[in-house]
Amino acid sequence: LFRSPQERHTFYLQHIAVFGDDLLRYCVRLTRNSHDGQDAAHTALCKAWESLESLHDGSCARSWLFTIATRCCADLMQLRNTELAADPRWIHRLGEDCADQIIRAQEKVSMHRRLLEELDRLPPAQRKAVYYCGLGGLRPAELAAMEGVSAHAVSARLYRGIESLRRALTQPPKETE
Repeated sequence: LFRSPQERHTFYLQHIAVFGDDLLRYCVRLTRNSHDGQDAAHTALCKAWESLESLHDGSCARSWLFTIATRCCADLMQLRNTELAADPRWIHRLGEDCADQIIRAQEKVSMHRRLLEELDRLPPAQRKAVYYCGLGGLRPAELAAMEGVSAHAVSARLYRGIESLRRALTQPPKETE
């Protein structure tokens, strides 16, 4: 794909790095923490650089990059949950108020993980609308232009996806075996 390192660098700057600000906002929204969002965005940009050869068409660079970022955010949230749950004995030494905050943080991470699992169950078109418009801050018209469909179609997908998520998340979690 790339004949020289300079050509690779130029392609990265033209097709990937231009989304840096949007990517950062997206990651901060998903992680709900500016530091974790920055970490996830940086990791996503590094992974994009490492796997740049797998992007065959620059026109789909934004969705490719944001898919990488979504996985980076999910991995980071899972890592944070693992760190918090590693040794519950130390929580009680911190005092009741701090222990309550940690338990609430663990519940938030668990809910975030459940949200990501339910997002994965949505049909692809609805999942994309919820990721980019509902979570990522993209306007339906922007996603419509990327997808080659009408803004109304994207809005309908977003609505149906959010309704499906609401129904799924208000039900008790399914037991895993």
